[in-house]
Amino acid sequence: MSVTELQVIMLKKIATSEFTHLNGAEPACATDTQTWADAVIESNEDKGTFTSLMNAGLVKHSGYDTEKTVELSDQGFSVYMQVKGIQNYKTLLLAVNVINNGGHGIWTGSEIAGQYAFDEVKQLTNSTQLINELDMLKHLTILEIFGAIFDKFKAINEALRMKSQAITESSLVEFANE
Repeated sequence: MSVTELQVIMLKKIATSEFTHLNGAEPACATDTQTWADAVIESNEDKGTFTSLMNAGLVKHSGYDTEKTVELSDQGFSVYMQVKGIQNYKTLLLAVNVINNGGHGIWTGSEIAGQYAFDEVKQLTNSTQLINELDMLKHLTILEIFGAIFDKFKAINEALRMKSQAITESSLVEFANE
């Protein structure tokens, strides 16, 4: 399944609406996301985005007239949990575009996916040594959610190669500074 930037924004808007029973706090499950429809669907663009999410099975609605509510489905909540931390959509969408167009220069799409995953995890941690395969796999899954098509095995191999190279380079710098 592939989602767009507008769909992710709508999922976040529903999940963190101040009109949920959690008053906008981080939801723990799909039922924590129920909110008033008019609190999150404010324009024709919002209505179209919500309809596309509903057709994909990622959101639900109930009620009539002024009593309409919306919430994330279990599948929608799963997608929300995977994409909620994305800050830089432009970089993500650029990576998806390059990956789906066969890569860039000498790099294949799968290698670029691995490089993207490594770079994203590296930004979140202070030590290259702490970067683990599961964190990189999460970022590869996000690429897939946004429609990137690549060989996951090759991508994780590239990410691990980059981690190994970064550790080696940092060790050489430490050795040179002694």
